[in-house]
Amino acid sequence: MQAIFEHSDEATMTTAQIALAVADLARQGKFGDEIARFYADDIVSVEPEGVPAEARGRAAVAAKVQAWFDDYDVHQVTATGPFVHGDEFIIGLKIQMTPRNGGETILFEEAARYVVRDGKIVEERFYC
Repeated sequence: MQAIFEHSDEATMTTAQIALAVADLARQGKFGDEIARFYADDIVSVEPEGVPAEARGRAAVAAKVQAWFDDYDVHQVTATGPFVHGDEFIIGLKIQMTPRNGGETILFEEAARYVVRDGKIVEERFYC
């Protein structure tokens, strides 16, 4: 997460290329690495629950991801997809994690939907 705000000079990628890269990062448990490479400066991130339910801007999304990692130890990630349709894609996620404040290890499942415009992710929305 240290390089989270560094911009990439990669040529504009297609939605399918971005989807494959984001799915690969998820499989490696590298949540947050996609922020520097693929997120638009004005990204909007929407969660079904939790605080904040909506984060706007790259810095706010990065802070949300960091807060999540501060709260959980992630043991294993399984990602299915990506499933691409036009300028959107979905990745299915299963995350085995343990709350850092105590508690049992859980298997959390969600679907993550992304919208791409001009080679950058402009919205992410999570469903669980």
